[in-house]
Amino acid sequence: MIDESPAWLAARGRGKDAKEIIMRAAKINGVTLDPNFEVAPEAENKAGVASLFNNTNVFRTACLWSLNFTSHFAYYGVVLFLPRILGAGATDPYNFDALLISCVGEVVGSVAACALITRVSRRTLLAAGSLLLALSVPVLLLSHVPSWAMLAAALVARGSANLAASLTWIVTPEGYDVTVRATAHSWGNLLARVGALATTYWGGADVGEPTKVGSYVCFAVSMAAIAAVMPEGVMSGSKPEGIEGKEGYGDRYGASRASDKTT
Repeated sequence: MIDESPAWLAARGRGKDAKEIIMRAAKINGVTLDPNFEVAPEAENKAGVASLFNNTNVFRTACLWSLNFTSHFAYYGVVLFLPRILGAGATDPYNFDALLISCVGEVVGSVAACALITRVSRRTLLAAGSLLLALSVPVLLLSHVPSWAMLAAALVARGSANLAASLTWIVTPEGYDVTVRATAHSWGNLLARVGALATTYWGGADVGEPTKVGSYVCFAVSMAAIAAVMPEGVMSGSKPEGIEGKEGYGDRYGASRASDKTT
């Protein structure tokens, strides 16, 4: 049901099929195109991982690789940590009602991200989600906390952790021009999986719960700091509505943004 990529079709010598998809997309979007254009394959691109560390991308890569690792370390850490914290006791180690309520937080976080992503900058959303995670996790270890407060903290922790991890997935490809975007996203995803794997060992380590919670709080605070200083995305559409296209945005990457809109 989803059209194939015109660029991929052109690279396979199927220019006619690519043209049909472009014309159909233009009609759906109310754009008038001259039907006499031809679709040709893009020039072969040799950009590799070294391009992620040139003068333009090195700081961006450092921020996004760190975010990918820390956000998934924190997210999966919370997922593994909550069943232990919300356990009812030795004979009934899983409080399924409480766990179900905490899982609802992920739905809330996803809905919030979808509703706000076109209105609020990615950096602000990431920083806010990370700070909410840092504030909610310690509540789970406080003594004499009412059950409703613990459940609320668990819900917020799951929701904010999911929001941060999901937004990291979005901002990583948005941060690079089209010539190196797929490579950047692949390496970012690799670092995210390393973070997810590392947290399973840390979560099971013979370390006191306060130490583990403190580590996740530190990761969450570092995520907020990184989000606050990381460069904004260069992909068209990576800024909220009303800001996209303003003077000073995208000038440095004008050529790469234009290439996003061509075949």
